[in-house]
Amino acid sequence: MSNRNYTAPYVRGQGSYQYAWRWGSFFGPWGYFEDAEGNQYDGRQMIGFRKQGGDFYRKRMIIRAGGYLKLNLAKGLTFNGDYIYTYRTTRYKGVGTQEDLVNTWSLQPEDFGHGTISSTTFVETDRSFYSNHVANMYFNYNATWANAHHFNVMVGANIDKDEYEYLNYERHAMQDPNLPELALCNEDYSYEHQHTYNGSAGVFGRINYDYKGIYLFEFNARGDASSKFPSGQQWAFFQSGSIGSRISEEPSFEPARPYVSNLKLRASYGTIGNQEIGDMMFLELMSKNPDGNKVNWMGDGKTTLDWFEQPNMVSPLLTWETIATANVGFDLDLFFQGVGKRDMWTQSSFVMPFMRGVDGIYANQMDYVTQAMVDNNTIDQSAMYPRLYGGNAGYGVLKFDEPATPAIRRQSTTTNETDAPIFWLAEIYLDYAEACAELGTITKDDLDKSINLLRTRVGMPELTLSPAADPANNMEVSDLIWEIRRERRVELMYDKDDRYWCLIRWHQVDKLDTQKYPDQTKGAWINPEWKNPNDPSKPFYDETNVTLDAEGYIDCNTANIYRIYDKKHYLAPIPSGQSTLNPAIGQNLGWE
Repeated sequence: MSNRNYTAPYVRGQGSYQYAWRWGSFFGPWGYFEDAEGNQYDGRQMIGFRKQGGDFYRKRMIIRAGGYLKLNLAKGLTFNGDYIYTYRTTRYKGVGTQEDLVNTWSLQPEDFGHGTISSTTFVETDRSFYSNHVANMYFNYNATWANAHHFNVMVGANIDKDEYEYLNYERHAMQDPNLPELALCNEDYSYEHQHTYNGSAGVFGRINYDYKGIYLFEFNARGDASSKFPSGQQWAFFQSGSIGSRISEEPSFEPARPYVSNLKLRASYGTIGNQEIGDMMFLELMSKNPDGNKVNWMGDGKTTLDWFEQPNMVSPLLTWETIATANVGFDLDLFFQGVGKRDMWTQSSFVMPFMRGVDGIYANQMDYVTQAMVDNNTIDQSAMYPRLYGGNAGYGVLKFDEPATPAIRRQSTTTNETDAPIFWLAEIYLDYAEACAELGTITKDDLDKSINLLRTRVGMPELTLSPAADPANNMEVSDLIWEIRRERRVELMYDKDDRYWCLIRWHQVDKLDTQKYPDQTKGAWINPEWKNPNDPSKPFYDETNVTLDAEGYIDCNTANIYRIYDKKHYLAPIPSGQSTLNPAIGQNLGWE
């Protein structure tokens, strides 16, 4: 719940920033004028307006409440539901008072042009109201058959409802400016009211299937209804599907795996809808004439009567906009590094409401018709520069892994259902410590409320402002900054992308050059005394797939393939698809 009150001087149509930026010091003067008799007058500018202005009040309250429910109904079957209610109201009042200012817009040297800028007092009030209900619920079932076929089925529904009401009033001639109430004004002037409401509902379903993470299939379908369309055209149905094949996961692909770490072919097609056409456009609305335009030519000719405009026409074709997109592409990773992807796709919009070019009284809702149109047919390819995606310790790292979950549900890109945090508190601590160190303002207290919290957690000694020099410091930074950077490398070792972008930020990407720094490809050390538990006559490691260097470390670069960095890697290449859209955009240095 949030409740805020705001009070300020009321100046009708004269916002401080708008006034100052619009007119500046050239159109002042800012302050007051003084005539020959010593009388002082405020000038017509924002200072004068605020000195003599009335009161401005604004009160805003927001209430938001919600709930979530998850039930495990059977093995692999769950029910999930959530509901959110939002209530928002705003109350506003502006008190307009008489303002006696020098009119600097017509000021002459011999005449101050002094007069009353605003002589009418009034009360301007405002009322708003908004409520929103959103509910979602779905069943989810997943199962694995023969440890190879993986199924996931989801069905559900959602509903939401919005209501908005608005009231505005402005009455003139207050009886007493100290009592700014509508009932204490003598003249009735201006009135406005607005009330809108709309709602939507939907049902949806999804089927996922994969075979050992190699062959992938997904189908989605949903039906949506909106109150923004006339009866009979409120419902629309949308579908999408995709297929894919991870060729690199085929057993026959094993010999090529050291060189092509990922190869995936994929295709998809789908439709989505859009209901944002405006409020009440499907109704034949009528408007009442202004009070001053009553007619007297009906009846006895003496009595004036109200009259209404004719109702507007409504298009019988007013319905959902539908957008269809088809995509065919592949992903390719070489040497365990992201290299590139290529997409060929087309997007079409059809059954789309638009305004036909007509004039005069015929330009209304009746002119909203539908048209089929093709928006894009594009081939997009992007090459990804080499990146550090993994270490060479000889162990696989699975972030946020839960072994009880089937591998395809936690290790595959397209079917992963593992929850993961957006950011870690440790990352905030490290950012803070590094910023203080780079600014040169870091203190022992800064370390104690950041990095030392992380170290104390695991029983490590605290970091001091003057750590011992490390001969391995090859970044030409202070001993303290070196230790803070190393702390980040250790704490965020699971965030491999963080490490890469930190090296970009520190201008140290050359440290990933495996030709310049060959230790980058050195793996885990293997004790020569370790034996194969199944055959003690053989070593612990597989000699057919693992090579050790002279010191007993795993050699991860037996093919002598190097990751070489140069200055161009501090900028990403601009995708060819973007260059196609704008040929003048050019290309970043080194990627021409």
